Amino acid sequence: MKSTPLYTKLAHISILVLGFIAVLGKSILAPFIIGMLFALLLITKKSFIAFYLLFLLLKHVAAVHARQKKVHYDITHSRIRRPGTEKKSR
Repeated sequence: MKSTPLYTKLAHISILVLGFIAVLGKSILAPFIIGMLFALLLITKKSFIAFYLLFLLLKHVAAVHARQKKVHYDITHSRIRRPGTEKKSR
């Protein structure tokens, strides 16, 4: 009886091990692949997201600054008004 070479035995064992890892890793690989696809989707929107986050940061900084100076920050007209200096409507 002729025995099989060592490299074929190692190949069979490695195929079994890879199959076992694939079955166990299915619960890990599925969210990873979905996350990668979502990241690719967001890459196309990165300039808009960066601009929007910068706008939110500047809006927050202006509101904190206005709160410290005890003034009202009017986001609709992008200006700071002191209380009591509003124009009176006729």
